[in-house]
Amino acid sequence: MRTTFKNELIKKTGVIFVFVLTLLSAVSLFAQPYIGWIQRYNGPGNGDDKAVALAIDNSGNVYITGSSIGDTTGLDYCTIKYLPNGDTGWVRRYNNPAYKGDYTVALRLDKSGNVYVTGTSIGQGIMGGYGSTDIVTINISRTATQPG
Repeated sequence: MRTTFKNELIKKTGVIFVFVLTLLSAVSLFAQPYIGWIQRYNGPGNGDDKAVALAIDNSGNVYITGSSIGDTTGLDYCTIKYLPNGDTGWVRRYNNPAYKGDYTVALRLDKSGNVYVTGTSIGQGIMGGYGSTDIVTINISRTATQPG
């Protein structure tokens, strides 16, 4: 166990070291912090919207996934692509047929630029109640464009 901890510490220290070098090479010690862009997403239900995963592709596009309250659909998957300049490329939402809770837990990009989102979805139960929880994985093609 001690060896594993030591290896993890070395890996994490290496990542931090690279980050610091990159940061120092990009700015001077007296430069003011620069924020390239900030985006906020308010889903159609004007409720809680929570991000759980983020990925950046080789072109600088930013992909964020999480759960978001729909207008009439309850909690849904919500995945957003932001372009390098901060503009919204597209928004994709998933709602299961039972209109119950949908929760994303992970997002990955493949080498071709396709987006994969996975999580859980609560199905319809007996007499309209909550059913079993299922795994739902969605593929969003790299050629996806707005609208969703």
